[in-house]
Amino acid sequence: MRRLIILATALALWGCESEGAPASAQSAKKGMKVAPAATVQGHVLAQAPFEVVRDYGGEFATDAMANLSAEVTGVVKEINVRLGDTVKKGDVLAVIDPVTYQQRVRELEASVAVARASAEEARTQKANLEADLQRREPLLARNLVTEREIEDLKSQISVAQQRIDVAEATVQQNQARLSTGRVSLQDTRVKAPFDGIVAERFVDVGNHVMAGTQLFRVVDDSDIYLQLRVAETDSGMISTEMPVVVRVDALGGESVPGKVGRIAPAVDPQTRTMRIDVLPADAAPDSWDRIKPGMYARAQIVLSSKDSALIAPSQAVLKDRDGTRYVWTVKDDKAHRITVTPGLKNRSATEILGGVEAGETIVLRGHEKLVEGGKVQLVQELEEDDS
Repeated sequence: MRRLIILATALALWGCESEGAPASAQSAKKGMKVAPAATVQGHVLAQAPFEVVRDYGGEFATDAMANLSAEVTGVVKEINVRLGDTVKKGDVLAVIDPVTYQQRVRELEASVAVARASAEEARTQKANLEADLQRREPLLARNLVTEREIEDLKSQISVAQQRIDVAEATVQQNQARLSTGRVSLQDTRVKAPFDGIVAERFVDVGNHVMAGTQLFRVVDDSDIYLQLRVAETDSGMISTEMPVVVRVDALGGESVPGKVGRIAPAVDPQTRTMRIDVLPADAAPDSWDRIKPGMYARAQIVLSSKDSALIAPSQAVLKDRDGTRYVWTVKDDKAHRITVTPGLKNRSATEILGGVEAGETIVLRGHEKLVEGGKVQLVQELEEDDS
């Protein structure tokens, strides 16, 4: 009887443990935390007009800008222009004392005359000796002259020819010196190389200047242009006649119309940029007349435009390590990573050529912790401290 009681007790205890196990498992299951939905800010894709606009900075320049320096040494005797004066090509701007150079030219002219006279004298002497030789050579056969006399005449003719050669070389040498002297004399008169304006004057009357001393700067601003350097990535979209909006700081930020006039044939390998020159537009206002070389300006160029394109905010278009571009889309409150094909890009938006369509919602902010298929909650604005 006692054994039956013990067995019944053991069976009862075993039954209690068996019933308690599922309850414990259910309690553990109920205690598990489900991951919350990621909070993100969305953007609905749509077709819209699209422009690629770039801003560049540069300086105005002109190809006709000359720094005039003294070609000779001397004292400045005359100055005929002032700052801002308009000059014509060939106008004498200043005169350096020419007396020394005039004297040098006279001396060289005399040297040339002496050398020519020496050459003429040597030619005359040679001609007389040759005539004497012609008279004497027939007499040699009749033994009326000796061979020695004939040889002496030939030797004298040879010496005369050498004198002629030396004299002619001296003439050429002195003529070259005379030409140089005449150029130096002409250089005492400093002339304008083209029509323009005196932009700078660096000397006064009485100053002693050396060859190479800068005297004036003359500028012709009738062909002024804005020199810009565009990035290599933009160079393929630049073409001549493109409209350019130019804003000149010196004119109070006033906008003046321009156009792309000249494009460099190659990209600079050092800076990876390409030079372009902006010229006045065909119907440019008088504002261009107030622009001076050296002024700074900002230029805005529309590189490309489309009447309709699928546009996404650039911050929503992400880049993988291998360069793949992708976006996160939201469908049925779940996140999906979609590879896209980007097109043109401006300051804040990117054209999407494939991968998604208009009307789809993409994640604008909050994509940092998204996983494929993870739950998301869309909000209108995402707080800065939201993850």
